[in-house]
Parts: sequence; C-alpha cells; structure tokens
Amino acid sequence: MLEEIRRKIMTRQVDMLKFADTWKSDISPMARILLEYSKELARKCTVLWNDDVGFEIGEGLHKHVVDLTDKVSTFRAWKLRGIPCQHVVLAYYHINKEPEQAVEHWYKRDTFLKAYKYFIQPMTNMKMWPETDNPKIEPPKPKPMPHRPHRNRTKGKDEPKKKYGKLSKCGVKMTCSKCHQQRHNKRYCKA
Repeated sequence: MLEEIRRKIMTRQVDMLKFADTWKSDISPMARILLEYSKELARKCTVLWNDDVGFEIGEGLHKHVVDLTDKVSTFRAWKLRGIPCQHVVLAYYHINKEPEQAVEHWYKRDTFLKAYKYFIQPMTNMKMWPETDNPKIEPPKPKPMPHRPHRNRTKGKDEPKKKYGKLSKCGVKMTCSKCHQQRHNKRYCKA
C-alpha cells in the first residue's frame, strides 16, 4: 500500500509541474476565476475616496471600508481568501492599479513551484533492501477489552467441551400428570 502511495505522489508531482506550465498568468487559474468574478461584481458598486488609502465602497444599501496599506476590508473576504473581493477591486481600479497585485503570494506560480520543487526519488523493490541487525517490529499484543466476567470457568485444553451424563429430551414423548395421556402436558390438559 505504501508503495502505491509513493508511486501516485511521484506521478502527481510531475502532473502538477506540467499543470503550472499551462497557466496563462502568474496567478493560479482558480484564483483567476474568482478575481474575474469580483471584477464583474465591482461594476455594480460605487466608490468614495479620502485621497489617501481609505475607501468607502457602496453596494446597494451596504457600505464597506477598504484600507489598501493594511490590506483590510470590512467585507473580510479579502482577508479570508487572499483574493480581492469586489470592493478591493474597485478601490484598486480607482487609483489606476491592477487588482492582480493584491492577490496573496500563495496563489502565485513561484509558490506553487516551490511546493513541488523537491522530488520523491525512485526506489528499488522492497526485497532488494539491505537487512538490518535490529529486531523486527512486531504489532502490539491484543489487550482484553473490558466486559462482564464469564459465568463458566475457562476449561483447559485436555478437558472435554461438553458434560457427559446429561441426557437430552430429544425423542421423549410428553405425558400428562392429570389424565396420563400422551401428546400433551398438565398445562394444556382439557380434562
């Protein structure tokens, strides 16, 4: 099982590096989709700027404050996701800057490539590994689980499993103690 996991990780690492080559920009495709969606939503908002770093973004009846130096928005989606929300996008457009520079570094291509930089090296078969002098690791011995104690004592290996001398009632016909007839007992007697 561990061998299969190692092989899957090796192939996944190569696939992820090939996937990074298909990116059209420095930002990951998933982050790009969310950023484009925020750009569409920013068209419906209005902006008020204090000529410094504070912005008041109106969206219908709601108003949100954006501070670009501290990277804070009262909408809080920018802080949670690391991708600018529609309010931050509108603030960046208002000062003639691209909102792509507000995307956090963990969505960038360089960070993605650093994550897959170290490769898992190929290995020989497990049978070809060198033997060690250390003792083999055994699984732990099973512990008895807590439960009610047994009613009967545990019998030894040389003791018989069944008691001898006790007869079964198989084949015995019932006889009534009142009328002395067979096929019923005292409980179901009609006499």
